[in-house]
Amino acid sequence: MTRNMKNSNNNREKIIHLMQTDDSIDAPSDAIKWSKNLFRARAAQPAQGILQRIIGVLVQELAPGKAAFGERSGSVGKVRQMLFEAGDNRVDLRVSKNHESFDVRGQILGRGWENAVVELAGQKSNVDKFGGFAVKDVKSGTYEVSIRGGQIEIVLKGIELE
Repeated sequence: MTRNMKNSNNNREKIIHLMQTDDSIDAPSDAIKWSKNLFRARAAQPAQGILQRIIGVLVQELAPGKAAFGERSGSVGKVRQMLFEAGDNRVDLRVSKNHESFDVRGQILGRGWENAVVELAGQKSNVDKFGGFAVKDVKSGTYEVSIRGGQIEIVLKGIELE
């Protein structure tokens, strides 16, 4: 036999002997999980039972009687329209004056919002299967709109109705 083959056989026998006499203990399962997660490149998922709150940002507003970029006339009707961006979702709000109060209609543009609950001025409205909702007879004032569905809540702050 050549020298390399003898060394190879000796190494193989040593490894087999080490495997047969191994009496080491496995690391705790939480330590293994933690160390594996160090090398994962994924977004952190919110823990179960924690509500993720997303603040909506106004990206466009069309008010009655004001010119809008790209529109032919300055009149957009009697409805004030606001578009909010909230994470992966958009919220379209339309406010119309109804005598001494306001009617607020809206639609959530995104998935998974059917059966969510919208709260505005102490009133609640359920979101339909198309993401639509309506709250009627809201008095003048500044309000916060809360849209809660599952573990996510979208909040639209500073909605002025006047």
